[in-house]
Amino acid sequence: MVLEVNPNGTLKGTGPGNDLPETSPTQPSQPQTQTTNVGITIPNPLEAESITELIDSIATWLLGIGSTIAVIVVLWAAFLFMTSGGSKDQVTKARQTLWYAVIGLTVLLLAKGVTLLIQNILSGRF
Repeated sequence: MVLEVNPNGTLKGTGPGNDLPETSPTQPSQPQTQTTNVGITIPNPLEAESITELIDSIATWLLGIGSTIAVIVVLWAAFLFMTSGGSKDQVTKARQTLWYAVIGLTVLLLAKGVTLLIQNILSGRF
């Protein structure tokens, strides 16, 4: 059942289950005001209009975070190189750390490239 307010202020039920009689306003001396339904809009916090834009936004965010971490790991590897004191084990550990940072950054860049490639394929831009 849907309740409607008539222009004179009475309630009227419509639709199935209409067993309510029309009622008069409780205080007819008060001025009647017209109300309109105002929708509430919630802004999209991701600013993505499609799934491809959402995936691209996530990949861009991950690239930013991952590149920051890669820079920190490269600096750590440089620190390990400088403090190795000629120790072969420490130099090997520093090289592995540097190598892992480069591999991680490469994977992040490839992931971003793949998302852009998929986005272009799905949108018809080759």
